[in-house]
Amino acid sequence: MILFVTKTKQAFSQLLNVAFLDLVRRKLVKQIDSQSFTLVSKDTPYEHEVYLIDWMFNQIGDKGTLHIDQLKKYVEKEENAIKFQQDIKHWSNLIQLEISKNELEEILPFPRVGAIILEIFLPIFVLVFGINEMFGAMTILILLNVIAGLIMIFYRPKTVKGMMIQKDWNQFVDKYVYKLDMHMNQLTDDERARAYLYSFAINQPEVDQRNESLIKGIDLSRISRLDPAYFLIFTREAEQYFRDAYETSRIYYMRSSSSSAGRGGVGGGGGGSGAF
Repeated sequence: MILFVTKTKQAFSQLLNVAFLDLVRRKLVKQIDSQSFTLVSKDTPYEHEVYLIDWMFNQIGDKGTLHIDQLKKYVEKEENAIKFQQDIKHWSNLIQLEISKNELEEILPFPRVGAIILEIFLPIFVLVFGINEMFGAMTILILLNVIAGLIMIFYRPKTVKGMMIQKDWNQFVDKYVYKLDMHMNQLTDDERARAYLYSFAINQPEVDQRNESLIKGIDLSRISRLDPAYFLIFTREAEQYFRDAYETSRIYYMRSSSSSAGRGGVGGGGGGSGAF
């Protein structure tokens, strides 16, 4: 859930990959071999994880088993591809809801309240000044109105809890990139696995370079799925499956949305929304 705070909508396939493999780390899902996963438990307090489990193992997989190449086969059908994008949207909304429950961002900080008030009243004065041909004052008010709108959209300061999480992320990046060798012996196997796994969700060049360096130093013939370093290796391999499924489904979804919008335009109604 916390990963979502640091991601953009351009990285949903990467986030989906990490979220799924985090279920493996927490033993809610068991990896049978390099391609196959089986559901162990749905016992999670997070609604977005319950949804993800049902999505992967019941809709795409079959009877609690998922072969990762089923992702590609699933989205090859247009109907499934559109559903895949809809599921991503619903899943991300559930994550956003979880974030809202944890109050990581201030809902109505003072600058946003002021901006909302300005957005309500400024258009009235713009109209009055325009009628009276006071174009200089009208231009200033229009600029203020634009600034107020930008504040409403982009000004979302974090709460104390949100700032603490951001601080933890910054410390994690610093230790992972520059001090990992010093701290590795202090970490449990689960903490190491989580560090490797989450590093793929940060999407920062220095972290990616660190991962490449670590992977080059691993003897792949001696790595088992019980080794925390396995997450470092397999997360990169699995990412391609999720990325391909995401990109393929996105093409179908955008095509479908464009087609719906075109039909709506001719008939005088309807339309569609864009994909992620």
